[in-house]
Amino acid sequence: MLRPEYLFYTVPFFNNVKIAHIACGSNSTIFWCENAPQPTTSSTPSEFTVFGSGANLDCELGIQGSFNLETDQPVPLAHLNGSEIKQICAGSFHTAVLKKDGTVWTAGLNSDLQLGFENDQN
Repeated sequence: MLRPEYLFYTVPFFNNVKIAHIACGSNSTIFWCENAPQPTTSSTPSEFTVFGSGANLDCELGIQGSFNLETDQPVPLAHLNGSEIKQICAGSFHTAVLKKDGTVWTAGLNSDLQLGFENDQN
């Protein structure tokens, strides 16, 4: 009987960056870099704090205007850079970020009001 093989690979994009936390949704992954300095005009991994990859079909990566984005390479989530983040969670089609100041930021599908407000728009 053949045994299925499960293979794990390193993500080469982050070879020189220490990742503090990963949050996985149904079709996307959020990477939170622990020791990345503040962003500058360059987009190298060491200059950003939070990256996302996968699908942004319901804006779950928080990239507005890119609803059809599907990326196999992590892209910087610039709107979260410089934030003092405490925790990141990813649901099926949404993402929630808890900042150290106690504020909660959400992005993605809000069809069941899972983003924490009444507007059902992404």
